[in-house]
Amino acid sequence: MFKYYGPQLVFLICLFLLLELTVMPLIAIRGIRPDLFFILIAFYSFFIYPNRTVHFAVFLGLIRELFSGTLLGFEVLAYGVSAFLLWFLVSKMERENFYNQGTLLFLYSFVNLLILSLLNISLQETSITFWEAVLKILGVSLYTILIAPFIFYFLKRFLKMSQRDLFGSTISRR
Repeated sequence: MFKYYGPQLVFLICLFLLLELTVMPLIAIRGIRPDLFFILIAFYSFFIYPNRTVHFAVFLGLIRELFSGTLLGFEVLAYGVSAFLLWFLVSKMERENFYNQGTLLFLYSFVNLLILSLLNISLQETSITFWEAVLKILGVSLYTILIAPFIFYFLKRFLKMSQRDLFGSTISRR
């Protein structure tokens, strides 16, 4: 999972977790805030090691589980299932295309939050209805893809990345 950029990824996970807990609530719009872990998983899938997307997502789901108010296993299940979908779609599409990245990030975010919401609504007493949850999911997904290009740029600069193929080997550009 941490075959490429191991120490840097650990630092980024800690940084994103800190930002999720401190800064993201401050930039929320009507309770809707972007999810940095979704962006990190999508970045990992697009640029680092697509074949390990599900493993990385489940690992981040476990970390997220420690800091969330959901029942044990909900985050891991949602992250794992939606990451499998992301891995499948990334393997079939051009990863470097900006529009594909936005579309896949939106789908990943939407499916992940939909699974999590369905599990929460069906297993816990809540006052939120399904359609209210879907509207909030759409808001979070859109907000996430709006900030994703800036985070992707930061991550590429931070990791000093070169272009990589599906197997992680470096492709030199001349």
